[in-house]
Amino acid sequence: MQKTGNDGLSGMSGGSGNMGVVTGRTVANFLTKTTVVLATLFIINAIILANLSSRKNLGIIKKIEQVDDKQEESSLPIAK
Repeated sequence: MQKTGNDGLSGMSGGSGNMGVVTGRTVANFLTKTTVVLATLFIINAIILANLSSRKNLGIIKKIEQVDDKQEESSLPIAK
């Protein structure tokens, strides 16, 4: 006799046969919800990190522009 799809997963919960509390559908629903939550957290985290990174880079770009302006002012020819 073959096992049903639920028998294998219910064994993880300590039950035997159809008497287990955790069924295949329950495990699938849990995994689906967990995946959605983790994916959402990942996307939110990626957006926050990208935003922080872009702000930090803008500060560096402004500093580079200031240094370039100072170099242009000091690059006047020196009279001999």
